[in-house]
Amino acid sequence: MDQKIQKDWAEVMQQFELPIDDINAKGEIKGHEIYITPKKSSSTFGKVTLAFAGTLAIAATTLYSSDTERFAFNTLGDLLAKTTTTSFATAKDVDTHSNHTPEPQYVTLTKEFNLSTLETLSAEDTSINVDDIEESNWKTYIASPNDKLSKVLYKLGINKSETTKLKKVSSIEKELNNISAGYILRAEKKDGELNQLISYKPNARKSFVISKKDNKYIGLLEKKVIETRQTRVTLFIKNSLRYDANQENIPLKVVKKITKIFDRDVKLTRDLGKGDRITLVYQQIFHKGNKIADGDILAAELMHNNRSHRAIRFVQADSKVDYFDNKGYDLSNAFKRHPMTVYKRISSGYGKRRHPIYKRIRMHTGVDYAANKGAPVAVTANGVVHHVARKGGYGKTIIIKHSDGYSTLYGHLSRYKKNLKPGQKVYLGDTIGYVGSTGTSTGNHLHYEVRVNGIPKNPLTIKLPKALSLTFSERRKFKENSRNLVRQLDVLQRFAKENVDITSGFGG
Repeated sequence: MDQKIQKDWAEVMQQFELPIDDINAKGEIKGHEIYITPKKSSSTFGKVTLAFAGTLAIAATTLYSSDTERFAFNTLGDLLAKTTTTSFATAKDVDTHSNHTPEPQYVTLTKEFNLSTLETLSAEDTSINVDDIEESNWKTYIASPNDKLSKVLYKLGINKSETTKLKKVSSIEKELNNISAGYILRAEKKDGELNQLISYKPNARKSFVISKKDNKYIGLLEKKVIETRQTRVTLFIKNSLRYDANQENIPLKVVKKITKIFDRDVKLTRDLGKGDRITLVYQQIFHKGNKIADGDILAAELMHNNRSHRAIRFVQADSKVDYFDNKGYDLSNAFKRHPMTVYKRISSGYGKRRHPIYKRIRMHTGVDYAANKGAPVAVTANGVVHHVARKGGYGKTIIIKHSDGYSTLYGHLSRYKKNLKPGQKVYLGDTIGYVGSTGTSTGNHLHYEVRVNGIPKNPLTIKLPKALSLTFSERRKFKENSRNLVRQLDVLQRFAKENVDITSGFGG
């Protein structure tokens, strides 16, 4: 994997181009479509090729202009990189220098494609490198859980007298009091005094902008202040997740998020090995052309032991954000693979073995996790406590009954969680007991079993049941919203197999 072929995302998507003949007489394309509204004035024309989910690509000549703005761009990838609502890409250069004005082909597509977040660039601006914009006057702080307002303002360099002035304006005071974990704050100092303060809730359409005017502060909700872009990366595991991610400049915050998403299936920090890979589509947040934060992971794929695990972000009707597989099954509300987050090693697997005490071949119907005495043991799925007591050679044992005939057993415990009793409901991730060496045991470890209708199964290889927590209407919406992200994962997977390193600097 050391010698990768490097391609731009736009260049990659060029391989999925549809000929112009595939556009029907009405200017429409079959399949999943987007909608572009060409302006009616006559300024800049450009030849572009769109690549997107469902339908792959079209070529068209489209007009983008208005009475007061001109958009000059070299590729549609440059153009789309300025939007917050899509991650489509271009494969053709735009012809902005020809003296001949082509007859525009107005292609009418059927799903809204919002260019309202586009920043204006004139032809004279195209040589500016936004990364060179002066940042020294700005400070950024991302609010953490339990942060007090005084700490947030202190981190931004806002002194007490400025805080007093801010709080004199009721709308500003209300906004400051609404700041909670995840909010992104940006403060600009001018001549040593606060000139501007921006409060932004990730994925919100507007930012609250506080500006100084006549030695007073005013606060207004404004659009187009903060820009969200999509970034794509495929990480090939060679050493370990964190080491390899650091080598590829993938932020630790993103690594922690992906670890949490796939924790149900694979212990990423322990189980990943050479040949595994992770593909991500995630958000990066910009202000004035400068990256200020990493946003949510929108889609991810883990390839582990040649098996694909996918996760797609979806905002449910109650505003809860969760991750689902391609078919809409909840990744977090079913079974986790491992009952422990901290253990030394798997000391004994499932299957026939020579028993360490009885010295004869016997069937080992579970998996043993070697760990320190007292290490917490968590239930691997929602269920009801069936047994909390000693059970022969298992020693102190807990048995949990789950839905659809599934049950789990946790043996050799040193003690149970206080007040745990039969008939009690427990939920995925709840601590139910602690590692010990009771019963027939040679050392501190957890014996963990999964049974289906009373028949033991290998906990490390069993196909885990999934929870279908979406309503019918939500599933339909999820399928519609996830189509583009699934398509991106398909493309990224294909080129990962072909050893192509796809840069994410273009295409949205």
